[in-house]
Amino acid sequence: MTSIYEALSAKLKGAKCSRCAGRGMVDDAEPGDIGFRTSACGACRGSGFAGAFESWVRKASLKELLDVLHVTPEVSDQIEMKNACALIIEVQAMDSGRRECIRAAFRHGPLLDGDVPSKAARDTLLDEGYMTKVVVGGNDGYNACTHKGAWAYRLLEAGA
Repeated sequence: MTSIYEALSAKLKGAKCSRCAGRGMVDDAEPGDIGFRTSACGACRGSGFAGAFESWVRKASLKELLDVLHVTPEVSDQIEMKNACALIIEVQAMDSGRRECIRAAFRHGPLLDGDVPSKAARDTLLDEGYMTKVVVGGNDGYNACTHKGAWAYRLLEAGA
């Protein structure tokens, strides 16, 4: 008779993405390279799990996510609803690198450039307006969440 732990462990092992081995990231490293670039795995969209596992993971309902953003159909206009839905879609499409950068910046920010989990993801978040560069105590090189990044963090924590 197998324990619950063994059954769950076997299910998780079988759910790993075969392309990235469950890491959610792939790289272009070859033997002898001095450096390499990493990017989100295209097969699992950065989640690290194969498609069969995706339905097993709990996802928040649209109503729950709209509640996080304080948007309701009863009191919000069409533009607010449209913007909220667009933000939810963007956050759900984020790879694991961008998700971890937002979590780190929100929980521990402002972060020095060397302290962000992924420089490439941070650059993307800067371009998309989720993070910004700030000066702390007269020193450059810090990264922090914008208000958009804070809303993204709240959506991630709600299950987006």
